[in-house]
Parts: sequence; C-alpha cells; structure tokens
Amino acid sequence: MGGGGDRGRWTLVAVCATTFMLLVDITIVNVALPNGQRQLHASLTGLQWVVDAYAVSLAALILTAGALADRFGRRLVFAVGIVLFTAASFLCGVAWNVAALDVARALQGIGGAALFATALALIGLPDHARRPKRRVRHEDRQRRLPPPPRMRRLISGRSKPTTPSARSEPGLGSERQRTRSLQLRPQGARSSAR
Repeated sequence: MGGGGDRGRWTLVAVCATTFMLLVDITIVNVALPNGQRQLHASLTGLQWVVDAYAVSLAALILTAGALADRFGRRLVFAVGIVLFTAASFLCGVAWNVAALDVARALQGIGGAALFATALALIGLPDHARRPKRRVRHEDRQRRLPPPPRMRRLISGRSKPTTPSARSEPGLGSERQRTRSLQLRPQGARSSAR
C-alpha cells in the first residue's frame, strides 16, 4: 500500500475540515453576538464590524491569495493560512474588547482567504505532482506533423463550397481554381480548354 493514496486521502480530509471550519466561522458568530455584546460592552457598530471585518478581508484577498499560491506554492500558502487562521481564532477567544475582536476577525479573514483560494487546487495537486514530466527532445521540436486534410484545403485555398448557391455561382474561388487547373494541365490541353 503506497503512500500516494494516503497522501491524497489526507489532503482531502484537511481541505474538507478547513473548508467546514471557514464556513462555520462565517455563521457561528451570529449566534455569539448577543453574548459578546454583554461581555465586551460593545455597541451595535462594533458588533457589525465583528461580522464584516471577516467577510470584507476574506472577499478582498481571495484573488491575491490565489496569485500568491501560484507564485510561492499552494501548500505553503495553505499552511500559512492555517497558522494565521488558528492564531486569529485564539485571539478572538481571548479578545479583551470589541476593537481587538474586530482586528482578530480581520486576521481570520486573511487566513481564510489563503485557505479558500488553495483548498480546491490542493485536492488535484497530489496526482499532478506524481505525474512524470515528459522531456521534449530536440528532434521532437523539429518534427512537424502535417495538418489534417480539411486544414490543408483551407491553407491552400482549394476549399470545397458548402452551400448549393456557392456551387452554382462562379466567384473568386471558382475562378482561382479554374486558373490553377489550367496551369496544371499539359501544354496541348490548355489550348483546347479555352
């Protein structure tokens, strides 16, 4: 039993767990708001920022986190996202006032953006990483395959008309074909065709 299948399975478990954690974190705060208001003596504006700091930072940084993942690697950005999200969750738990809670929620959103941006890309990564890279030899680069017959007709200008009206009406294409066929005939056949 190889480690490749286990690695893919554990990657899937990690991605599912973090995605579940992120989605729960969006909604669970709404349940805790009344209790947080009493304990932190927060105003309505402070409570709105508890919800919005996470959502705004998450939405604003998903594309940036995806670009960073392309540049520095998906696993690294995912790992940084887990560390940042976990540390910010700890800060949310020990927040001493509503401003600290708002900042911690914004940090959670930054970590969440890193996790959301890389989660689905990581699921396909183990198969892609195991696939051997094909080296292209110099001879392969030099060898050109001929185009398919339909493409050859288009390139050469000898395409067949597709509509009945195009077949019956002489146009530029048919004149060009007529002159080309005259050029290809032997010398004696040209004079009799005119």
